[in-house]
Amino acid sequence: MWRIVLILVAGCLGAYGQTGITSFTVTPSALSFTAADPDTGGPAAQSSTAVIRFNGAFFRPWTLYVQSEGPTLTNCGSIPASALVLRCTSESGKGFLGSTSCNASPIPLSTTSATHAAGNQGIFNSAITANLQVTFAGTWRYRAALAPACTASIRNTADLP
Repeated sequence: MWRIVLILVAGCLGAYGQTGITSFTVTPSALSFTAADPDTGGPAAQSSTAVIRFNGAFFRPWTLYVQSEGPTLTNCGSIPASALVLRCTSESGKGFLGSTSCNASPIPLSTTSATHAAGNQGIFNSAITANLQVTFAGTWRYRAALAPACTASIRNTADLP
């Protein structure tokens, strides 16, 4: 059995021009779950919501990326970050005539950033929200650890050119 804590952090890549981020939060900031015997279904998926709020020029593109801060889980160096699988399950807040798209494909966590969601800001400013589901794809091949917990830092980054 493993105890896994995910620390979710936010960052910003390229906000320039007339677009300005008024807030960028990831809630909750940590997810914690215990991985169970995979023969019995394992743990339930956990969810985190990244909320980006920005003002500025209409129809500006935006992209939300996700990546691991390290190649393995902290305190469990034998477990690769790719044992965690991410998936965008929903997105909202495009504004009038804006667009959003969610990457619903499974994204194995890695130190290389992957697109989580993308779109264009509409005419009216609104918060862009993207829900990120995290699943531990652990199997019996990883050594169990309860204390200290296995930890993964997952960075959400917004690119607003």
